Amino acid sequence: MRKFLSMFLVLGMMFALVGCNEGEASKKEDVEEIENDGSDTKKEDEKVYGIGEVIEYAEDDDVKYTFVINSVSLSEERNQFEESNPAQVVKINYSYENVNDDEDVYISSMNFTVVDGGGNVCDTYPNGGEYPQAAPKGAKSSGDEFYGLKETSTSIKLRFKPAMFGGPEVQFELPIQ
Repeated sequence: MRKFLSMFLVLGMMFALVGCNEGEASKKEDVEEIENDGSDTKKEDEKVYGIGEVIEYAEDDDVKYTFVINSVSLSEERNQFEESNPAQVVKINYSYENVNDDEDVYISSMNFTVVDGGGNVCDTYPNGGEYPQAAPKGAKSSGDEFYGLKETSTSIKLRFKPAMFGGPEVQFELPIQ
């Protein structure tokens, strides 16, 4: 009885190890596909965009939505309840249109990383402005995002991430007007 139980235990462990090993192989394949996808789009991502340049976000050559930064300007308004004391506050005005995406398109500060002239990654700053809305297929929306710059700057860099988790990123260099 002991031999039978020991053999059963050994066989069970072998099946478990083989199953784990197959899972690792499929994970490696997934990683390679993602890396290959990233290298194919690198040339596209190297272009640096500016104010008024329209970005088209496409999947399988089908344009899903367009995105454009309309302006970057200094804001003299300060939030009396905000504890941070930024060197400057900038307002980024942008718009987007859901051209052909079945899901609503919503773009906000979650899609942005802002870097000031000194190379500092900047935080959002709580101010008023126009709030972006979810845009169903065929609709447009626009919004304002405010950022507190740590150093006085004449321009900012903005990284736009169309997909929150992975995917290509678009780089902007934007003068402050």
